Formats: sequence, C-alpha cells, structure tokens
Amino acid sequence: MMSTKPSVVHGQVVLDAEGEPLEWDRDYHILPASWGIEGGGISLGFYNNSRCPLYVVQDRSILKDGMAAAFSSKTKDRFVRASTDLSITTRGSIAICRDLLMWKLVHETGRRWLVSTGTPEPGLGLYVAEDKTRYLALSDDLRPYLFKFRKAVDPYAAQPLKTVVSV
Repeated sequence: MMSTKPSVVHGQVVLDAEGEPLEWDRDYHILPASWGIEGGGISLGFYNNSRCPLYVVQDRSILKDGMAAAFSSKTKDRFVRASTDLSITTRGSIAICRDLLMWKLVHETGRRWLVSTGTPEPGLGLYVAEDKTRYLALSDDLRPYLFKFRKAVDPYAAQPLKTVVSV
C-alpha cells in the first residue's frame, strides 16, 4: 500500500524513539530506525587516510550507539520542529582536530557530498563506500536511510575513532 501523505508534516514537533519531543541543545544518539540492520549509531571517522576534518559515519557494529549530537537553531521554540533550519553538533571529547564538531557538507566526487565537521551547511543522506563504510552524504542517487533519535545518557563517553579508507 502506498501513501502520498508525508510521514512528517512541516512544523510538526519531531519525536524521539520514546515518543517525546526533541529538545534544542539536548544530546541525542542518531540510530537506525530498525534495530539490528546494517550498523549502529552515527559517529565520526576518518576518510581517505586524512586526520582532519572528521567525517560523519555510521558505526559498523549494531552494538554501538555512536556519539551524541545536539541540535541548535535561532528559533525561540522549545522543541525541534520538522523543516526548521538547524545546526547539528557532535558532542564528545575529540582532541584530534581543531575544527568545530558542527556538521557541514563537503564536495567529494561527481554529484555526491559527504557530511564533515566544520562550519554549518544543510543536507543529509546515506552513501555506502566500496569498503561498506556508511557516510552521511547528499546526492541524487542515495539509498534511503531511516533513523530515530534516542536521548543520550552520557554524551561525553565517546567511542574511539576508526580509520576509514576510500578506494
């Protein structure tokens, strides 16, 4: 059965996995919508043997929640609403790069854009590299990535970064 009704309505409050409204500047893990399928939560990793900037990746292990992220905006509303301009910042203790841990788009090749840390820019999707690493990206040919938010208990319990090599 197909539906033309959008799953999220413009201006509607975004809910976390427990059905509670997402709050600005609160820490959340970004996890696959279905547990046990294709990896764990969103984290940061290296790309193409470079140390900086860090790139936004999905952890390969379904047992890892990834790093916590927080949403910020200039809105005075208490809760995150669909279709609102926002910034996403990864929370955690990472001393490798001096860059901000705020997400931005970085042009990679062709029509694909990867999500990195640095000055904010909008856009988000999922790109699977040849080595099966899943990068958040923006492109016309991305496969769908459904996700949910879960409140982070300890946002500064960062997991080790992994090296990601592009072929």
